[in-house]
Amino acid sequence: MIERYDTIHFKKLNYQIIKRRCSSIVNLFQPIGTASNGNSPESPSVSESQEPLIQITAAHKRIFIEPIYYQQKIPNSLRAIYVRAGVVERLQHALTLLPKEYSLLLYDGYRPFQVQQYLFNYFSQQLAHIMPHATEQELLHVTKKYVAMPSADAAHLAPHLTGGAIDLTLADRQG
Repeated sequence: MIERYDTIHFKKLNYQIIKRRCSSIVNLFQPIGTASNGNSPESPSVSESQEPLIQITAAHKRIFIEPIYYQQKIPNSLRAIYVRAGVVERLQHALTLLPKEYSLLLYDGYRPFQVQQYLFNYFSQQLAHIMPHATEQELLHVTKKYVAMPSADAAHLAPHLTGGAIDLTLADRQG
């Protein structure tokens, strides 16, 4: 029992240290918030930045990749992870703010439209099983809380379709 308490206490303490050291990371990755009335804000306008897509490789000793959707054999998923050049810069900056014993584990970046469509449909189907009495409109609303709706409209692209979003987690030195 004491060992379990020490482990939990250590994890909480470690979390507080990371939170304190990484407080400036929050400014790098601000999510789109909600409007003051509690509703989602209008979609941000999307414009071509001419930023190239960069393949993330194991060149950096504190960045690890695990293309999760490729590993799950989702149709049309990519074996490599690509992101915009600006995302690469932000990842490198984030690593300078993290304690040296931490690394980043990247799961996904740019994804083809077909993969976004698959994820949206799959998640919606899973929610339909959990919420059997929900209307289509309710399912759509809940699904959009977790997965961006795929759209071919350039003004409303899902962030992953632009290479401007990345799915990642903190990891140790071995990834």
